[in-house]
Amino acid sequence: MDWEKSNATLQATLCQEIALRQELLSNLHQQEYAMLTGESVLSAALERIYNGLVVTLKKVIKEKGEHSRQLFRYAPKNRFGLSLDEILDPIVDTEHETLSLYKKVKDLIREIHKKHLRIKTLNEMIRQNGPLSVQNPAIQSEIQQRGKESRPTLITIDYPEENREI
Repeated sequence: MDWEKSNATLQATLCQEIALRQELLSNLHQQEYAMLTGESVLSAALERIYNGLVVTLKKVIKEKGEHSRQLFRYAPKNRFGLSLDEILDPIVDTEHETLSLYKKVKDLIREIHKKHLRIKTLNEMIRQNGPLSVQNPAIQSEIQQRGKESRPTLITIDYPEENREI
């Protein structure tokens, strides 16, 4: 296997990882909605699906590690670095594509982490205050119209800020 093949293989693995991470993020959004609406059975089912996706993701991450090591082995001698950001040349189209996929994975990791924190906060609120009711400020939604055009309506759900004394 050479540099180009290693790069192509890594790109395919990154695409798999992106698809799985997008599915995980979607699942987390659904879990949050199920928690907000009090659908505990649905929430539990979504959590089981999530755990199955995580198992698959771990396998893909392992493959990505193997393909990344191959890429480092076949890296041109004039390239030095410890991460993909450092050894891939953004000017070369195929390497730019790999870098874009790599950055997309990083962005999804951040989004998933934020969603986990949000769900953890919601769980804590439910644990402390009991099940959410329609009057609970955590599930008060606000409809926002986007201009005069007939675009889809955006519904936002805002969590109340905690008043903590320092």
